[in-house]
Amino acid sequence: MSLILGAIAVAGLAISAKQGSRSEKSLRSANRIRQVQSDVATMQERRNQIREARIRRGQILAAAGASGVSQSSSEMGAVSSIQSQLASNVGFLQGTRQRSNLISMYNQRSASSQSRQQMAGTVTNLALTSGGSAGIQSGAKSLFGG
Repeated sequence: MSLILGAIAVAGLAISAKQGSRSEKSLRSANRIRQVQSDVATMQERRNQIREARIRRGQILAAAGASGVSQSSSEMGAVSSIQSQLASNVGFLQGTRQRSNLISMYNQRSASSQSRQQMAGTVTNLALTSGGSAGIQSGAKSLFGG
């Protein structure tokens, strides 16, 4: 009878391991898709920022030319300010993308650790239910002097 129970426990452990592996694989796939989606959104926002900066620069140059102050220090300062704001915005987008990638990586690590923890718990339960509890109890008594 204990042989049959042992076989059932081993089969359950194998199924649990396979499901844990599938779960990790699915999470990795979801994280890759989320990362690609985030990268695409970041690139689109970056293009929008560059486009808006070019439009603002063109408006400043046109206004300066129309008012006869072309190549003036105020025109150069305004254009320089636009370039600085663009660089800041693009840098922010890049930082956001990197943080998103780190979050995905840590979520994957967490899921993998949880899967290994569940597997260890299953193995422990298997050992305890297959008669290992007597050995654990006697080992604990000798270790703690009980």
